[in-house]
Amino acid sequence: MIKNSTKKSVLLVIVFIIYASVNLKAQIQIDPDFLWINGYGSADYETSEDVAIDNQGNIIITGTFSDDLIFGSTILIPQGYSDTYIAKFDPDGNPIWAKSAGGSESSSGISVAIDNNNNILIVGYFYTDITFGDTTLTSFGGTDVFVAKFNTDGDVLWAVQGGGESFDNVNAVTTDDLNNVYVAGSFQSYIEFGNLNFEGGIYTNIYLVKFNASGIPQWLRAGTGNDFYNEAQGLATNNANDVFLTGSFGTEADFSGTILTSIAGPDIFIARYDTNGNLIWIKQAGGTAFNEIGFDLVIDSDNDIYITGRFSETVNFDNIILTSDAFANIFIAKYDLLGNPQWAVQAGDSGYSFGKGISLDAAGNIAIIGNKGRFFDSPQGEGDDIYIGKFRKDGTKIWDFIAGGDNYNEAGGIVTDNNGELIVTGLFAGLANFGSFILNSEFSSDIFLGRLPSPDLNISPQLIDFQTVLIDSSRSQTVSLSNPSTTALHIFDISLTGPDAAAFSFNANFSLIAPLQSENAVITFLPLTPGIKTAYLVIESDALTSPDTVTITGIGGTSSLTFSSNILDFGTLDVNLSAERSITLTNTGTETIILSDVLITGLNQNEFSLIGQLQDTIPTSETRVIRVFFTPSSAGLKSAELLFISDAASSPDSVILSGNAITSIIVEQPDSIKLGQDNTLNIIAPEGLEVISNQFYYRRTGERLFQQTAMILIGNNYVATIPQQYSTIRGVQYYVEFSDGFTLVTFPTNDPLNSPASLAVNIDELIFPNLFVPGEYAMISVPLSLNNPGITSVLGNDYGTYNNSVWRLFRWDGLNENYLEHPDLNTGFVPGNAFWLIHRDGLPFNITNAVSVDAFNNYNIDVSPGWNQIANPFAFPVDWIEIENSEIVDAPVRWNPALLDYEYNQSVLEPWEGYWVYNPGLQVVTLSVPPVESMIGSPLPKHSFAFEDNEFIIQIKAEIENTKHIDYQNYVGMLNENKHTGIKKNILEAPPIRNEIRLSIIDSDKNFAQKFVSPDKDGITWDLSLTVKEMWQNVHIVFASENKLPEGFDIWLLNIDSQVSIPVQNNKAVINNEDKGTINLKLIIGTHEFAKQEANNISLSPTEYTLYQNYPNPFNPTTTISYNLKEKSVVTLEIYDVLGSIIKTIANNETQNAGRHTLIWNGDNTEANPVSSGVYLYRLKANNFVETKKMILVR
Repeated sequence: MIKNSTKKSVLLVIVFIIYASVNLKAQIQIDPDFLWINGYGSADYETSEDVAIDNQGNIIITGTFSDDLIFGSTILIPQGYSDTYIAKFDPDGNPIWAKSAGGSESSSGISVAIDNNNNILIVGYFYTDITFGDTTLTSFGGTDVFVAKFNTDGDVLWAVQGGGESFDNVNAVTTDDLNNVYVAGSFQSYIEFGNLNFEGGIYTNIYLVKFNASGIPQWLRAGTGNDFYNEAQGLATNNANDVFLTGSFGTEADFSGTILTSIAGPDIFIARYDTNGNLIWIKQAGGTAFNEIGFDLVIDSDNDIYITGRFSETVNFDNIILTSDAFANIFIAKYDLLGNPQWAVQAGDSGYSFGKGISLDAAGNIAIIGNKGRFFDSPQGEGDDIYIGKFRKDGTKIWDFIAGGDNYNEAGGIVTDNNGELIVTGLFAGLANFGSFILNSEFSSDIFLGRLPSPDLNISPQLIDFQTVLIDSSRSQTVSLSNPSTTALHIFDISLTGPDAAAFSFNANFSLIAPLQSENAVITFLPLTPGIKTAYLVIESDALTSPDTVTITGIGGTSSLTFSSNILDFGTLDVNLSAERSITLTNTGTETIILSDVLITGLNQNEFSLIGQLQDTIPTSETRVIRVFFTPSSAGLKSAELLFISDAASSPDSVILSGNAITSIIVEQPDSIKLGQDNTLNIIAPEGLEVISNQFYYRRTGERLFQQTAMILIGNNYVATIPQQYSTIRGVQYYVEFSDGFTLVTFPTNDPLNSPASLAVNIDELIFPNLFVPGEYAMISVPLSLNNPGITSVLGNDYGTYNNSVWRLFRWDGLNENYLEHPDLNTGFVPGNAFWLIHRDGLPFNITNAVSVDAFNNYNIDVSPGWNQIANPFAFPVDWIEIENSEIVDAPVRWNPALLDYEYNQSVLEPWEGYWVYNPGLQVVTLSVPPVESMIGSPLPKHSFAFEDNEFIIQIKAEIENTKHIDYQNYVGMLNENKHTGIKKNILEAPPIRNEIRLSIIDSDKNFAQKFVSPDKDGITWDLSLTVKEMWQNVHIVFASENKLPEGFDIWLLNIDSQVSIPVQNNKAVINNEDKGTINLKLIIGTHEFAKQEANNISLSPTEYTLYQNYPNPFNPTTTISYNLKEKSVVTLEIYDVLGSIIKTIANNETQNAGRHTLIWNGDNTEANPVSSGVYLYRLKANNFVETKKMILVR
């Protein structure tokens, strides 16, 4: 039966905080009241566990009942001690139908979900048996789980069970876009669903099972634990059909091989699975108390995850720490798709409270329902209360309130409809207050179901045009903000934005609009300079439409100017012919007028031109004549606007230009189109052409092939649609064809296939697409035209005030051959510019207010003599060889952030990256970049050719020992010049950005990365320079040959500074830079006799035995020991303690060749156990040579 619901009188007091500000911050809360709330019960107890809505707004609840239960005209009678019910209501809360299922003992519905066909899924538990329609399920033992599917009329489609011999539980059900069904809960020991089963321990375990739309199990996953605190509670899917699960686990739990260990008892977990049941990630959050659990979660359209539950004392969400101000508090936490927490907040300021259900509206506002404990104060009286709260998408509270009475009340579920209104359900006992409603349960607990309204915001007017206001004068208008809803509207912020916001001001003395009330904001226009002014009043609120915008325009003017005509009509004209008209200007004011510009704007502005003095001073009563020419390039009615910019009060004044041209196509093309949306063009066919066929060709800018489709005739015009997948940041290119069977007419007229029309795509906001490595440099660019390309404008909002300990930005100054660092840079993020960027944490940045780069013509980039940082101006790859004048400069050099090294000889300019190019000349070279997508897609082949016997190429790789610091891009070799004409012999080394290590080939005081010479029968030498930032570093030099060296050739490496030879063994040498920042080397590749001649008295092999001091010293845990052998020797290297005991033998009677050798001691003994800190000795014995040195291990 429906329980009595009475309305209380409510005194609503609204307190306004009055102040004038450009940004409202203060907040007042008025608790919302229910639109309606109903109670349903019987002579015994009932519960409502969960609620859902279908796409018609109908409401479905489920729970349990133990006596005759009435929903409208339907009476449900239990078969056993308690039965399961499912009930459907219309959006106004009127019962449509109700169904029950039961057996010989007890059962209960626990959770409900709706699939895409409005079918209803419920899950719950039952003892012994339960019957759904014609299907009877029998328990395997203890309690089992049921999953049942109903159609929109409440007919049973199927019902299945899961369970084992012990007690099995279920808490959540959800569906995905394919109508698959996911169920989660807990079990003891063993559980099976159809032919799927899992055997766990004797404690409670978590399960997650997937069914297809027909109820057939697809997979089963489990989380096993070693206590009784493991429970799955909340379940949701996203638009990629990933599955998200939350709940709690006890001491330790195993999720598909990932082990979680709690901090101090039950902790929260949140897990993400793909649609095939593979665990993608799992996260935990815990604290110092035995009381943390996640009860519910929900996913928004951006795939962010919101979770609610409870915690005590403190809880840690990956260093976001909440501290409870009660025995237990509600928490709300937001995670991104990768499982990274974004924020966490708490609610429930006293007693014991927890969040049980969570929901989102279309604006991203968050609603939760939960409970407050019996032993805490409540405005509704003693007893367990219902907590309902609403929060902004950043976690800021909008409002919260409690409902209940002097008995037990329990939250069931919460859901948000398409209008942002909240549907809540649960149970109550005795008298219960729900806002201005009172429900009364005469016996035991009853069901409540209610709807809370969502605020609306109506704005009038939404466009304010102040027209012309003289400079230093002002004019005000009022904007009415009204709340037509029955709940309070909270205003979070009101602000002015836009290019001319400084010309306007507003006064809005409110932060809340009461139900069915309105408030006024007064906007004032005070122009300080002449011209058109535009700004926007932005209102942020908890309305579903937030943020709402009022467009504000006005003109700053001075005095008066009149015209001989307001319209210049050129009549009808053949395409490509020209006609002339004139307009006379007269100063009819009292002050001299300064005519600063005359320009033509509008759809066909390029088909009109001007002759005459376009800047002039016009004294009072004098006239001026402007000649206007109409030269149409395509057929149809043409119009434009002749604008006169002056200091007259009416400025800008306009004269309409019109004309009619025949035999060409007219396309009404917008300035820009919307990103990621279907966009349409209105096209007028040529006059006089009897159209038999038409085609519309379109492509993403830069693509080489067009897509084509027929246009749709609507009225007298044709409409062409550009699909959303082609409306990308690259822009759009298109052309149009009409034919009468004999004549083909196109737009554009001349060669449309190779010179199509272009459309810019507008981008409101875009995250920089490339990933940044924390603390590593990246050379970046932005291939978009930004409304404000300044460094601070682009990076300031994301990175904050410039702080070179957090982020740095550089750009090469070719004139002074050094880097300039922001904020001294005088250039911004314009297409073609490249910068070095490094961020300590590798954070990306947002790009806002941009359009795709104009691709009607090639994009020109000026390259000064020397090194330049350039970029691809377009948002797609471009072949270097296709760029005009690219042959004049060296091929691009790319920084590879993964290798921390340059990659030379690049053949493709990728978007979003930056490149070095070198101009070897003395004049600026203009690179003309075509808007054509790359066909190569990979770097130029380095050396893909057959070698002759006297040819070779060697790559020299330098790497600091035990670090990631490398310099691999160094090539030397001998090549026959006449044979390999396409190979660049010498490639200069790009300016460094890191200084940990740099290996350069030196010639004529220039640094090279590649140096090839003509073959010589005896050999060749190269001067090298090795620079290492830190002292006493071991640097490994590796010589990687792409083919065999000529017969009799070998490799020698000389340290010119120390006048010693560095042994090269197995094409590898080791250099310790000792205390030198830069070492000068000579590389000799040739015969032994040639090497002796070029060595200049430096011995090519060691002349004596030498044992070097270990490095580092002191050390922990490893150190390097190096030594020289002047001849082939039998070597023993031993480690001793200070008492003379052998700790470890590193080399034991090994035969080694002459040269330098390096061995490593790991600080362990012969049994591989670590030794303690202290002084140790190492002794080298080589033939008759013996030497001992000390070293210190510090742990």
